[in-house]
Amino acid sequence: MDGKELDGIAEHYETTDISQEIAKADLKRHEPLSSDVMIVSSIRLPKSTMDEVRAAAAELGVKPTTLIRSWIEERLGSSEAATPPAPVLAAWSKVVHDAVPEELRSAGLARSA
Repeated sequence: MDGKELDGIAEHYETTDISQEIAKADLKRHEPLSSDVMIVSSIRLPKSTMDEVRAAAAELGVKPTTLIRSWIEERLGSSEAATPPAPVLAAWSKVVHDAVPEELRSAGLARSA
């Protein structure tokens, strides 16, 4: 289909009311392809951490969100899912140690030194 043909089709549907045809149509609902639908979730990460994730994802040729999802799924699927390894605990400890005081300061809730 060339551009002229596409322009003709676009012109037709821009100037033609097809609401009655749609109302008469026998529309059927389809089940989703997967029962495990994807949802969107937001997490806060330090910029430096996200930069590291982006770099790791680029090395693997995937999007950062794909890499994060695979890490989460891998971790949840492992037998050690309930007990984070020491490096993970250390990393989270650093994130919390760095982030909490900054969040408290920005909220005006930090104690004076």
